[in-house]
Amino acid sequence: MGREGHLMEIEAFAHGALCVAQSGRCFMSLYTHNSSANRGACLQNCRAKYKVTDVDTGNELIVDNHYIMSAADICTIDFLDKLLESGVLVLKFEGRGRAPEYVFKVIGAYKKALQDIADNNYTPERIEGYYKELDSVYNRTLSRGNYYLGKELGAYSAVHGSKATEERTHI
Repeated sequence: MGREGHLMEIEAFAHGALCVAQSGRCFMSLYTHNSSANRGACLQNCRAKYKVTDVDTGNELIVDNHYIMSAADICTIDFLDKLLESGVLVLKFEGRGRAPEYVFKVIGAYKKALQDIADNNYTPERIEGYYKELDSVYNRTLSRGNYYLGKELGAYSAVHGSKATEERTHI
C-alpha cells in the first residue's frame, strides 16, 4: 500500500536494450560527443572497442569487441505471466529512437502474449512464435530472463550489429 492507502503501481522494464550505467545515467556519450543519453540522444559508446589503461601500473587491457559493456537486450515475453502475477501493472518498452517497424513488431508480440495470458492460451509453442516475431527486428540477442530470473549473466553480444532474421530496406 502507498501512503494514501492505494495500491502502488509497479512498473517493470519489459523489452529492449539495457544501459550499462546504473539507472541509465550514462555520461559517455555526453563527454565524447556532447550528446546526452539522459535526453534520448545516446550514441552507444558502450558498443565500441576500447583500450583500458590502469593509471597506477600502466597495464593495458583491450576490450576486443565483445561489447562487455552492452548486454543482450532484455526480453520478458517468456515469463510475462509471472511478471503480471508478481503485481507488475505497467510494462515499459524501449522505443525512443527506434524505427517504427521495431516498435510495431515488439508491441504487437507483447500485445498477443498479454491477450493469450488473458485467454489461457499462453503456451510454450506460442512463446516460441513471439520469439520468431521479436527475432525479426534489430536486437543484439534476447536475454530470455537473465536479468529477472537469476540466471547466469554471460549473455553479452558476441558480435557487432543486429541478430535480426529480417533486414530493413530503405527505398
